[in-house]
Amino acid sequence: MASLYSTKVTASGGRHGSIRSEDGLLDLKLALPRALGGSGDATNPEQLFAACFENALLHVSRDAGHRFADDDIDVVAKIDLSRNETGAFVLAAALAVTMAGINQQTAEPLVEGAHASCPEYTELPERAREAKRDSYRARRASPRQDGDQAIRQHLTM
Repeated sequence: MASLYSTKVTASGGRHGSIRSEDGLLDLKLALPRALGGSGDATNPEQLFAACFENALLHVSRDAGHRFADDDIDVVAKIDLSRNETGAFVLAAALAVTMAGINQQTAEPLVEGAHASCPEYTELPERAREAKRDSYRARRASPRQDGDQAIRQHLTM
């Protein structure tokens, strides 16, 4: 399979280190979250999950013939890190997706398509994907307006 995109990112120092892309656009200090006994004074890998899913959703939407402006889609990811019965870490993601200008019936297959194509999401253990809950609103109004025009549905994937 031919690569569509390639980048080089260096992570060093583990949860107390840093991550930097070869072009310097990504240059972040990493820290263990306070909830896990760390300082919590910098980002952690789990906080970057929403960016991947939003890009997958934009790609799936374009393939389906929808054109969204940058502010038309918002993805809020709630990431839970827990341990399973063997003590290994388990990652679960609950996503709140907001899409402007389409109804829920149109949004559902786009969100489901993004689930299938987001590399980080598809790498979640099957148990985490089954346990997570997604919600999304398909907005018919402007991207920043909620209220009566919002449609909400919870899916268990």
